[in-house]
Amino acid sequence: MKATHLVTAGLVAAATLAGAAEASAYQRTLTCNPSGSLNACSPGEEPKALYWPTSCVTYHINEAGSAELSNDAAIAAIQKGFQVWDEVSCGYLSVSFAGFTDEDRVGYNAGTANANIVVFRDDNWEHSAGILALTSVTFKASTGEIYDADIEINSEEYNLTTTDQAALVRIDVQNTVAHEAGHFIGLDHSAVSDSTMFATAPLRETAKRTLHPDDEAGFCDAYPVASDPTHQACWGAPDGFFERPVYGPGEDVPVDASTGPCACAAVDPTPGGAGWLVGVMGLVGVMGVMRRR
Repeated sequence: MKATHLVTAGLVAAATLAGAAEASAYQRTLTCNPSGSLNACSPGEEPKALYWPTSCVTYHINEAGSAELSNDAAIAAIQKGFQVWDEVSCGYLSVSFAGFTDEDRVGYNAGTANANIVVFRDDNWEHSAGILALTSVTFKASTGEIYDADIEINSEEYNLTTTDQAALVRIDVQNTVAHEAGHFIGLDHSAVSDSTMFATAPLRETAKRTLHPDDEAGFCDAYPVASDPTHQACWGAPDGFFERPVYGPGEDVPVDASTGPCACAAVDPTPGGAGWLVGVMGLVGVMGVMRRR
């Protein structure tokens, strides 16, 4: 069953004010938009906040990396971008690096094995020009449960860097991934200009490497420690290399190929469960102002 692909660019949440002080302005991503035409809720449809229904989520990094960057430096920057969210003590969700993959297709692979991936696009950037990075999330509309999240980084149009030397920074990978990791866990853009989840980032910015209290509040609202479904940290070694399956997201698996340990893992076993894959929402982090020459 092929998923609908919805892409929303540069969403900025409206700030909520209390008196003269700036109140928490974080926004959680919703299954539908109750107040707009883009991804609008159907009549009677109740929007649900997106969330991972587990304590532990893993991601794989595409082994190709980017020709523009040192692989070791890029890998370290990606991991640090995710790690900043793991360090928030009031939220229980842990997102861990699980290894490398040759998979580069975005979307939830319901017919066979699935992986959440981070991939650089050195060429053939298929999304709107000027978008620095995009996170696509597959979820269940009736609950908001996330099944898959994948991050694409536009290394075709932008000059990406991983350095800590301020004078050499162009578009910082760690800064970018920290923002996209917020989308990965179910947060939308914030109106707080100093927050990691603010929709834009100027050239040379590294401030998003560190979370703002507004970001932390959004994370802990989505994953409060008291509601931890497993009450345990992530244990065990990383998954290791994820091999690209023959059949990818959205591709029909032949009947004679639909057997095996991973092929029949139905996510929604309820009657009519074939309709659980309701869509893929592209969450765009328009974070760069300089195109790579």
